[in-house]
Amino acid sequence: MKKGQICYIIDNNNIEPVTFIEESTSNKVHVKNLNNEEDYWIASYSVYGTKEEACEKLLEWLEYDKQEAEETIENLKDELAIINETIRKLKQKKMKFKGTIIITDPCYIVKKCTEKNPNPLPFTIENIKAPYVDEMRKQYNEWEDKHNDWIKCEYGQNMEALGISTYFTKDTIYGDWSCTTYEITENPYEVIDDFVEASKKGEDYGVNCSKLGDFCADAGLVSVFNLDEVRKYNPGIDEWIAAHNWCVTVVPDFEGEVDYYVDKQGAAHIIGVGNINFFTDQTGL
Repeated sequence: MKKGQICYIIDNNNIEPVTFIEESTSNKVHVKNLNNEEDYWIASYSVYGTKEEACEKLLEWLEYDKQEAEETIENLKDELAIINETIRKLKQKKMKFKGTIIITDPCYIVKKCTEKNPNPLPFTIENIKAPYVDEMRKQYNEWEDKHNDWIKCEYGQNMEALGISTYFTKDTIYGDWSCTTYEITENPYEVIDDFVEASKKGEDYGVNCSKLGDFCADAGLVSVFNLDEVRKYNPGIDEWIAAHNWCVTVVPDFEGEVDYYVDKQGAAHIIGVGNINFFTDQTGL
């Protein structure tokens, strides 16, 4: 273009006539707007010799923006669906179960990945300073997302990704803990607050209960699962439970409702009401 030549720019999706003044070495063009007499620098890709060229390019950009916007809307819909499902699970406390159930930290039932990530670890002192660390991190994480079931199930919050649907996962509040599960004849909701308070004082509250089992947490989470569903995903779970019975409480042939309950002292419990009544209480660190 020559100095003084009239050309057209695309600015904020508008086409404006300008006078060409000069071009810099940094892909910038100095122009003077014919509508308001202001002169300024603008990116060279926004400047065109004819109005027709500017219109064609603007239409191309708008079409691209439209496609990008539609993709963004679809992605947002997917994210919103995931968020709503997560909110639903967080609000949900009680769930009906029929069959043998287990109470444990979800990390214990997730199968360990037996393959080694073939991509270099991006978090070493050497690699984290590498100019291509972002690509390295992407490749490493993509492999982990595909092969690591703990990541795939979003750390116990989305067990559906592993084919398990009858469950709930909650925060222990305390962090990592050890708990005991007690079977009782009374309604757990009517006695648990006073029972726990008396237990902390070393007093006998007079509740007729018997120990069902123990469980603990290493990820600060507590879940209740239908054991048959866990077996389908992890056929070796029974053998693992037998060797780690302090990690999992098994409640055989349960039929009823299980609840995540926080008592008046702020401690979390799992309560079952049905053909077997039970509740859990923290008994160790």
